[in-house]
Amino acid sequence: MVEVELVGDEPPGAGPQPEPVAERVPRALAAVVRSGRRAAAVVVPPAARAWRRPATRWVALGVVAALVAVPVADASRERTRLAALAQIPGVLRPLHPGMTRLYTLDNDDGVQLTSGTLVGGTVVSSLVPQRTSTESDGATPVVGFDPATGKRRWSTVVPAVNLGGTITGTPLCAAAAAVAVCVAQEEVAGAYPTSLWVLDPTDGRVLRSATVGEHGGAAAAGGELVVAQQVDGPDRAPASGPWAVTWRVSGEDAATGAVRWSWTSPPVDVAAVAEDQNLTHDPADYASSIYTPQISPAPGHDVVLNVGDDSWVLSPDGAVRTHVARPGGWTVWEARGAVMRQPASAGDGAAGPIELLRADGTWQAVKGEEMWLAVDDGSAPGVVLLASQNDDGSAATVDAVDVRTGATLWSVASPTTLYIANGVLFGGRLYIATQNPDATDDSRVIAYDATTGTTVWSRPSGGSGLLATDGTVLVAPAPDGSPNAVQAYALDDGRPLWQDDLRDAVSPQGVTSGTLAGVAALDVVRRLSAERPDGSITVLQ
Repeated sequence: MVEVELVGDEPPGAGPQPEPVAERVPRALAAVVRSGRRAAAVVVPPAARAWRRPATRWVALGVVAALVAVPVADASRERTRLAALAQIPGVLRPLHPGMTRLYTLDNDDGVQLTSGTLVGGTVVSSLVPQRTSTESDGATPVVGFDPATGKRRWSTVVPAVNLGGTITGTPLCAAAAAVAVCVAQEEVAGAYPTSLWVLDPTDGRVLRSATVGEHGGAAAAGGELVVAQQVDGPDRAPASGPWAVTWRVSGEDAATGAVRWSWTSPPVDVAAVAEDQNLTHDPADYASSIYTPQISPAPGHDVVLNVGDDSWVLSPDGAVRTHVARPGGWTVWEARGAVMRQPASAGDGAAGPIELLRADGTWQAVKGEEMWLAVDDGSAPGVVLLASQNDDGSAATVDAVDVRTGATLWSVASPTTLYIANGVLFGGRLYIATQNPDATDDSRVIAYDATTGTTVWSRPSGGSGLLATDGTVLVAPAPDGSPNAVQAYALDDGRPLWQDDLRDAVSPQGVTSGTLAGVAALDVVRRLSAERPDGSITVLQ
């Protein structure tokens, strides 16, 4: 008999079971460690032997140093570039798509901020739209704003300097080195002397004040306070005939009043003039003024002194550059290092041609008027840029004139019948915005080589006067003419880079976006700003 063993399925739970996870994981990790040790036994000894070689160590260290140095050097160059751009007036902080609201100011504070001047990190402004009852007794406030937040840091009521005097109008404030200089006229017993106040921009304290006199003026120029006063001659017209006066112009340390240089004019024959439009001027008096043009980025500021029919242009150290005299007087100013003049209006609104003072002392008539530049980095030295605005429908022109000779270096006509809104001079190129108020799609942004006048590129624009740069892109109104959007172009070839609709950034949260009243470059804070229909100003970042 044969015994037969029957084999069937094992019952549940019988036989070998899967290894628990709690035991498998440590076992797998141990295997990895053993594999790593075997790999290390193969790789580490040769690598260690190679590392002991000086050449290998130097190569490895060089690679590591290069990997670290490249981004560090790039960041350092970018910081240096941004710091250099910040020194060029008008260049904005970096622009980008998707700009957002930094802060919003109501109409009054917005007007003050946009009209202020940056002094030591504070925006100093004295343009007060409406005085309160406490500010109407011979005093007016000067306000300091934080440019980063738009908040008021201080408000100083500037008192009248003369006993019994009342300040007329609003003081004009400007930077003189590290302090703010504010100048205004006071009314004292029918006379109108000029007074000045020097303020600390950090807290608004009045450091000192002075009265210049009725025939006198003061202004900040080249980091100094320039003061001009009549030092000889009557204050009022005598019974008959002309009379002679003498003037002294001084450059002072604004904070202390210490005189750094002084120049005295020769006796000047003057006569009474009627100024019906100036209610603060005595008709039996004569015209006098001081003008200090801003020259950027050059450190010097020429000073123009006007007395009667005579004008002197003084360099920043008080040396006479030129003297201009004619019956009826001249309008004299400075443009990118050149002295310009134009006959004063004869009363019919017509003025004669503009002339430029050549290096040999003669005058050369030029075409057009000085172009207003939102940015001037000084990259086209020795050149005056002029624009002709034509009302007859003919093409406007841009002319570059040599400062020394008055010769026209180049002249270009706008490709369409437009007028030129403004310009930007940066990196050796002149960028202009042209505008046709009757046909928005006829407006353009054009880039010229500032040395030759060659057209580098031309693109359609929205027809507004906005033209700004951060040193990387050029921003203008969007080509579709929308007042809500801006278009960024590449500086080198005019490629459209990005477009940004600003309505959502400007509108309060939860408010439906509407149409903006306008977009502008706010130089004092180096940012774009947008105006809402209610007059409030939003600063963008």
